[in-house]
Amino acid sequence: MRPADVNPTANNHVNIHKKHHLYDINKPTNTITLSSNHPLVEKRSAGTPTRHSKNSDFTFDSLLLPPARTCSLYDSHITKLIHSSMAGYNSTVFAYGQTGSGKTHTLTGTEDEPGIIPLAVEQVFEEIYDDPTREFLLRVRYLEIYNEKLRDLLGPATQNEELRVREDKSGNTFVENLTEVLVTTPQEVLALKDQGDMNRHVGATDWNDRSSRSHCVFQIVVESSERQSNLTKHSVSRKSTLNLIDLAGSEKATTDTSRRLEGSNINKSLLALSTVISEIVKTPKPTHIPFRNSKLTYLLKPSLSGDARVGVVCTIADGMEHHNATLDTLKFARTIKKVKIQAKRGDILDGTKDALLQQHITQIKILQKEVASLESNKYEEIRHAIAEERAANDEKVFYQNNQIDQLKKELDDARKLVLNSTSIDGEDISHRRQSQLRHGQSRRLSDMGLGVSAPGFSVPQSKRRVLSTGIPVSTDENVGYLCETCQLLT
Repeated sequence: MRPADVNPTANNHVNIHKKHHLYDINKPTNTITLSSNHPLVEKRSAGTPTRHSKNSDFTFDSLLLPPARTCSLYDSHITKLIHSSMAGYNSTVFAYGQTGSGKTHTLTGTEDEPGIIPLAVEQVFEEIYDDPTREFLLRVRYLEIYNEKLRDLLGPATQNEELRVREDKSGNTFVENLTEVLVTTPQEVLALKDQGDMNRHVGATDWNDRSSRSHCVFQIVVESSERQSNLTKHSVSRKSTLNLIDLAGSEKATTDTSRRLEGSNINKSLLALSTVISEIVKTPKPTHIPFRNSKLTYLLKPSLSGDARVGVVCTIADGMEHHNATLDTLKFARTIKKVKIQAKRGDILDGTKDALLQQHITQIKILQKEVASLESNKYEEIRHAIAEERAANDEKVFYQNNQIDQLKKELDDARKLVLNSTSIDGEDISHRRQSQLRHGQSRRLSDMGLGVSAPGFSVPQSKRRVLSTGIPVSTDENVGYLCETCQLLT
């Protein structure tokens, strides 16, 4: 749960909305409670019956309060989901909340504060680099659900075909004919994310100048198998899908006709999502759950049914005008917390049509054999024919060399798509880790009221003073800390 704004008070309690104090937050117990100032509580105390008269306490796994950053949320709750995805388990992370409450910021972030998606991409490649026993194949998909229609955000701009959600024999849903791009670097993944974002439907509303007008699903398909040196006779590959979902925000009525239609469809799909989750957590579970009532719930059927590890980030906004939407979000979060997960690892047998990585490895083996065969045979054939067809043989050598070069190129291209710990740029990852560490140190200094000056200054040994910042500094470095209100002591 991520409140948009809070007001700290004593005893580890926080009040959402400074002026009216609508909510009390108890951080140690991760609990939000409607305060006595909340309109619904006021109605209750006046004796007016209301359906909100019970269950005004909401307890969650974690509360992220300002000035905490997205990386704190990621480290405590999202990292383990990404790790599960790399191990072969379907994983889903989605952000839920009213428009303007910070969902897109939490998922996408900024250059200074990366969101969940760029942090997840970084972790995926770090785990490949850190695992020398397996080979990986990564694919990216990106789609949006706009006015109950599916749209391929990575497909051709001229594509008019309406995409459809299908279901296989195992009950897993997929989008037919959705563009899928093989990727080998974090930069390629994030470039595809940016490309898709440019094609998203966004628009100004009464509450947000650039509001997401669609539900967006960013997928990373992870397939892995043991490296060739470790393969057994009956090797099994793993396949999983990581879903990172930015849900459109619930909307109030608006005077704009197109926005009113968008808002109506958004609210319908969010209502369908709430209905499905309410049915799932019932005991005993109903025999029929209306997943097909919306494209969103049908697409999320495997995740909501329990065959995935799921993380939900709910964002809420303060203010008297938002109290109904905030209460709806709190109720949604409390309900979805009851969903029970029984995820199974996605093992696929080699030789099946789903084992794309093994098909790729098999193609590499075939190309290797063809190259070896041509290499061993070309000179033998030349020796037998050199006396009679010198000119013809020269032409044949030229042709065979071209074949070899072409096959080698195909082999190299195929190898580049199979990722492992040695093919990932460790120096690049190390550089980014060091950059993140320096950025974190700078931020901690900034939080203490200190600034970092570049290129810095040095102070003679006899005039140095010790400044305790709690930040380790190498003994080989001279570091100066400047304070705007201080002068250098001499």
